[in-house]
Amino acid sequence: MSSEVKTPTPSSVSTGLTTIDFVGRRRTWFTMSLVVILLGLGSLGIRGFNFGIDFKGGDSWRSSLPTLRSRP
Repeated sequence: MSSEVKTPTPSSVSTGLTTIDFVGRRRTWFTMSLVVILLGLGSLGIRGFNFGIDFKGGDSWRSSLPTLRSRP
């Protein structure tokens, strides 16, 4: 008999053929999610929103159009 431990594959996780206790570790996953959310909100509070669209580099083309005369 072989006592090697097999690494679960995505198909074994989706079909229920694994022994990973996802539900039992829900507090861990909620804590990790809360930390990521708080880091994002903290970053938003420190840096604020950036409402501008800034492009760095590239080319800029300018052209002028003739002015239109009004009809009498």
